[in-house]
Amino acid sequence: MRIAVVGGGITGLAAAYELNKEEGLEVYLIEKEGRLGGVIISEFIDGFLIEGGPDCLYTEKPWALELAKELGLFPDLVYPIKETRGTYIFWDKKLRKLPEGLLLVVPTDIWSFLWSDLLSPWGKIRALLEVLIPPSREEESVKDFILRRFGKEIFERIAEPLIGGIHGGDAENLSLERVLPRFKQLENKYGSVLRGLRKVLPKKRNGLPFVSFKQGMEELVRGLKGAIKDNIKTVLGKKLIDIEPLNKGFKLILNDGEEIEVEGLILAIPSYEAEKILTGLFPSLKELLLKIPHSSSLVISLAFNKGDIEEIKGHGFLIPKKEGFKISAVSFSSRKFPFRAPENKILLRLFLKGDELFELDDEKILRLSLKELSRIIKIKSNPILWRLYRWPKRMAQMVVGHRKLVEEIRKEISPLKGLLIAGSSYDGIGIGDCVRSGMEMARILLRQLKMNKNQGGE
Repeated sequence: MRIAVVGGGITGLAAAYELNKEEGLEVYLIEKEGRLGGVIISEFIDGFLIEGGPDCLYTEKPWALELAKELGLFPDLVYPIKETRGTYIFWDKKLRKLPEGLLLVVPTDIWSFLWSDLLSPWGKIRALLEVLIPPSREEESVKDFILRRFGKEIFERIAEPLIGGIHGGDAENLSLERVLPRFKQLENKYGSVLRGLRKVLPKKRNGLPFVSFKQGMEELVRGLKGAIKDNIKTVLGKKLIDIEPLNKGFKLILNDGEEIEVEGLILAIPSYEAEKILTGLFPSLKELLLKIPHSSSLVISLAFNKGDIEEIKGHGFLIPKKEGFKISAVSFSSRKFPFRAPENKILLRLFLKGDELFELDDEKILRLSLKELSRIIKIKSNPILWRLYRWPKRMAQMVVGHRKLVEEIRKEISPLKGLLIAGSSYDGIGIGDCVRSGMEMARILLRQLKMNKNQGGE
């Protein structure tokens, strides 16, 4: 039996890895770029470990960690540096520390919350009055939910920059049930998020919110590549441009004219790329697939000699939209994880938003970044090294109605057995989400193909 996975990002790699567990399969992994890993890229330059895309795994979504354990990568995990922990918000021309024990936007350490200078006294009272707010059964955006339950200050000063930093989108449009499903579940069950957390959270929480790898996030990619290299046929630098249905399976047509016949196919590519391939088979899909928006971002890493740039006490800071910066977040990589920079050196990562920035050349983006950064912290000299990564339309935005939209898309293609879609456009943008999506679709595809084979009497 021959199966193809199109897309060599973390979703496609996870799908190929799961398919590789099944004996008797011939699996093709097709990737249009010349490398596997997608947005996960770790580079070593002059002793610095620079992450081009995501730099950590969030432990609340355990699927990537479970995969790392399967791959034998647990000894390579590194944890946040405790001595430098803490996150700041740049609000009203000042860096202000997020309260300790904050679960995204929800205070769990009341004393730290009350002593914080990030919120006004009324903003704190309004947030704690959340226990009196009646629940709602309506589907809401993240913004509407936070405003309704916790008030304007929590939204503008905490929720908006945090959600924007994680999801790269506008909380005004993002779906609560897709982005913060736990909060909606707590409201539904306990009538209040604060009341619900007091019920479900342990009194002492020792778990770490995120982890990484000693040699960078690309260790996960290398682990997957090593696990599948002997049994998976990897095709790099070729793009799928069309699919023709066969009596049993599909004919894949690549951009160089190569044709591959398969019985099963997983498209682990963004929805806007899937639209170009699938609408010939399903004309009704065009509008549905293009309804899933994607945001763009730039990531620039800056390295300095220690003493040439002011260091904050924490891992980094976020900048709310109202402050008017192109920079949305700054992470002090060398203070966040060990093994990121040589001794007496500082490494930062800056995240910038705005499609108009993609029209600027690299040097202009560097100058803009340094100009905005110098408005927040002191910089005495130019960086000794810098690296810019451009990610156009790489972060799917799970807006209100996303779950129903994805269900409709999958329903449309369901009559064509052996064809599945996976990845961040549909099932979540985090690495853990992508791993789960890829592996789950691989298992579903295997069940479909086995059922078809049994029904055919073979």
